[in-house]
Amino acid sequence: MKYRVVIEADEDGVFVAECPSLPGCISQGKTRAEALASIKDAMIGYLASLKKHGEPRLAPTRSPAAGWPGTDPAFRPRPTVSDRPPDWDRGSG
Repeated sequence: MKYRVVIEADEDGVFVAECPSLPGCISQGKTRAEALASIKDAMIGYLASLKKHGEPRLAPTRSPAAGWPGTDPAFRPRPTVSDRPPDWDRGSG
């Protein structure tokens, strides 16, 4: 199963990685690559804990581009790993 991961730089330049399908599964790194490796480890631990405790495995979040009915075909979901500059969402200028 594949899960979407969102990586964004915080105000201190640290890259924060989150898996929206796994509530509370958040990690970080000094670089995007480090944050991605860290969140992968966190996701493996999260899913192992679910299995150990007999909890159901959570399904990945479906994006509208993945085929929800009635979606705009021009819609583009957020990238799995962001190539946007850190200030993209805060508005620069």
